[in-house]
This record gives sequence, structure tokens and C-alpha cells, in this order.
Amino acid sequence: MKKVVFSTALFLMILVILRIGKFIFAPLIVSGILAALLSNIVAALEQKNFKPVLASFTVTVLLFLVIGGLFTVIVFQYVNVLDELPEWGDKISAKLESLVDYAATSWGLSASTINSTLAEVKSGLQSNAADAVGSVWTYFINAISILFLIPVFTFFMIFYRAKLNRLIELWLERRSKTKKQSIQIIKEAKEGVSKYLKGLLFVMFILACLNTIGLAILGVPYYILLGTTAALLSVIPYLGNVVGGGVAVIVAYASSGNYWLAIGVIVLFAAIQILEGNLITPLVMKDQVNINPFSVILALLIGGAVWGILGMIVSVPALAIIKVYMERDSNLKEYAKLLGDE
Repeated sequence: MKKVVFSTALFLMILVILRIGKFIFAPLIVSGILAALLSNIVAALEQKNFKPVLASFTVTVLLFLVIGGLFTVIVFQYVNVLDELPEWGDKISAKLESLVDYAATSWGLSASTINSTLAEVKSGLQSNAADAVGSVWTYFINAISILFLIPVFTFFMIFYRAKLNRLIELWLERRSKTKKQSIQIIKEAKEGVSKYLKGLLFVMFILACLNTIGLAILGVPYYILLGTTAALLSVIPYLGNVVGGGVAVIVAYASSGNYWLAIGVIVLFAAIQILEGNLITPLVMKDQVNINPFSVILALLIGGAVWGILGMIVSVPALAIIKVYMERDSNLKEYAKLLGDE
């Protein structure tokens, strides 16, 4: 009983420390995951007579140029979407007026009462929207400060990867592991994260194609932007697909005022979600991260509570690393089975 209480208290203390030190630990962990993904590429360049510092710098810069370019394109596209909001708002207002007339005629309701209620709802939404914009702006500024550190940390973690690996080896050896076991744990953890991220990128590419083609066939504007955004959000398991699909549904209805189009988008994303969950992801990720859905959801909730969206993104790779460690520890092996999906 004392061991359980101590372990729970230690776990909660670690979460508090991670929460307080978010602006240090978040970029460190993200950088560590990216370094695991890129280390093989850097090693290959070093074998072709690239100096370690040049290989590390080149790979890091290229990665973040691609990420920054994609992010910039998406942001500018959404600026164009915002420019069309007034026109879409007029369409929705016209649709609401017709619904009010229908309700007043068919159900014997007072049109003035309905309009008054709608006006109150609109006023409340505008007030909440202003608060939401302020919160989003604050979060954006905080995220930028974290994102600025990630390329720097990634470069140094790649460049000093041998020293970091040795440091982890020493720590594992002090945890009653042999040097051979320590090296094996590090190797499996790096390979697991690398395979997971590569598989995830491939799944996201497939989803981007399916989303974009489906939205284009339905005639939804900004179909490339919406399809790509929904695919990128799939990095957050379960929740990302819902949010990405929800944005597409809102844009589809707001741009056309046609609820059938919105229903079509819902059906499209539901079909793609079923296809992704039962065929695409199992085929692509079958040998990557073997973690059951309950553990994934729990990790997402904890990651979101500690670091928000960034925490949700890194929660699954971090859980995969923890699972590898637990599988190699005789005292924790049974607990590792609870995380698995055998």
C-alpha cells in the first residue's frame, strides 16, 4: 500500500514539475523526439564525410524550413477564409430568417420572440468569441516562444546524441541494468519513436489526399486547405479528426448555406475515419506502437492537462518510450502489458 501511495505521489509531483517548467521541458521533449527521427539521416550524412556540426545543422534547418513553409501557407490561406466571413455570415442570417418564418408559420410561435432569443444568443456568442480570440492570441504567443527553442534544442540534441545516449546508459545502469540492456532499451526506444513518426507522416499524407479529393468532389471551397488541416490535426489521435472535420463542416455550411452539403461533409469524414481506423492505420502502424486505445486516451488527457495541444501531440510517442522501458524492467513488465493491445 505504501508503495502505491509513494508511486502515485511521485507521478503527481512529476506532472506538477512538468507543468511549471513547461517552457523548458516541452521543447526539450519535442526536440528529443525529433532528434530520434533525424539521427539516422544525420549519421548517413556523416558517413559521406559531412562534418558532424554541418550534418546536424543542415538536417535541422531543412526540417524546420519545410515545417515553417507549410505553417505559413496554411496561415495565409486561413486569412483568406476570414475575409469571406462577412459574406458567409449574411448567408447564415438569411437562412435563420427563413427558419424563423417557417417556425412562426408551422408551429404558431411568435417571430418577434424567436428573433429576440436569437439576438441574445448572437450577443453572447460575440462576447465569448472576443474572449476566445484573446485566449487564442495568448496561447499563440506562448507557443511561438516554445517553437523558437525547438530548432535550437533539436540541433544540439542531434549533435551531442552520443553523449546524451551515454548519459541515459549510465542512468539505466544505476537502475540495476547491464550496459547491454541499457543500449538495447535506448535502441528500441529510438527505433519505436522513429517508426511511429514515419508511419504517422504516411497516414497523414493518405488522409490529406482522401480529405482533399472528397471535399473537392462535394464542392467545398478551400478543399486543399481544409483537407490538409484535418490530416495534420490527426497527429492528435481521435480528437484531431473530430476537430478537423468540424472545421470543414462549418466552412461548408457557412459558405453555401446548404445544410445538405454540411451533412455530406459529416458523412465523408465519418467514412474516412472508419477507413483510417480499421484499414489505413492498422496496415501502416501495425509494427509501430502497440498501445491500447484506453491508454492512448488517458495519455492524451494527461498531456493536454499538462501542456495543452503540444502535450497531446507528444503524449503517444512519450508513452511508447515508457512502454519500452517498462517491458525491459522485470519489476514493471506486468504493468507494460496493461498498456499493450495484444
